[in-house]
Amino acid sequence: MEDRAEPEAISVYAHNTYLLPSVMVAVTSANKSCTNQHVRAACIGEEAGRHDVVALQEVWGSQVDKLDTALRPTHNIADGCQSVGSWGFGLGIPSVIDTLRFTYNCNGGLCVSETKSKKGVTAALLDMSYRWGQGRHLLFLNTHLDPMNPDSKIAQFLVSFCAEISDQVELQKMAVMLVGDFNIASTDRAYRTVKKILGARDLYAEYAQRASADEEEHYTYDCQENSLVMWQERGRIDYGWALDGLEEEDVSFMPLAVDSVELTKQERGAEWSDHWAQVFRVRPK
Repeated sequence: MEDRAEPEAISVYAHNTYLLPSVMVAVTSANKSCTNQHVRAACIGEEAGRHDVVALQEVWGSQVDKLDTALRPTHNIADGCQSVGSWGFGLGIPSVIDTLRFTYNCNGGLCVSETKSKKGVTAALLDMSYRWGQGRHLLFLNTHLDPMNPDSKIAQFLVSFCAEISDQVELQKMAVMLVGDFNIASTDRAYRTVKKILGARDLYAEYAQRASADEEEHYTYDCQENSLVMWQERGRIDYGWALDGLEEEDVSFMPLAVDSVELTKQERGAEWSDHWAQVFRVRPK
């Protein structure tokens, strides 16, 4: 296969879905707006299915069968993240079983990504030869950070992962993208700290500067616009970052360019989650 003259942009859908087990909703007042999950999950799955790569957070097992139904015809779903299936006569049995499985496997809500679990972040190495040219890959990282303890766990994970795959791929032909709910506002010092640790580029910030976009219009968590938000807070706390290399390890990656960043919003009262989804269109520089 010959290299493409112009690498094709791919669309990346990133979303904190707010799909919680019923016990979490019942015992925590902060989650009392987590209702109509079966409807919301079906809508999220349908929209996500329109994009090339999908990264979801806060998927604890509840209504995963609805996500599967929408995504399975067009997407490969990561091992351990599939539902047991749509059955049970509408009694919610698959959600119960999926929640138990996700909890046992420590991937419910991306709990393995919380810093207190000391396991870093989930990752997928995607072969992008068809879209970007022969031998090119995308290392795609999905996380949900612990807001009280942002540290270098992601960087540590990335170093070890690159060492593990260095004999399988050319790192200079591999782009690295990190998405997720960071629980850190772009105005916080913690945002700058984590960004500096990783040596990352904020893709929205790059797009906004080029497009003269208003950051307030891109708040991913907004109590004024989203009725599911239970905290009196507004801000950009969900991100898509590109990593061009690991300076301390003297490793360079294939740089990513961002063509656009959009939010997927719904009318007040018909929201799919308490976070707005982001859609990134990215390609190699």
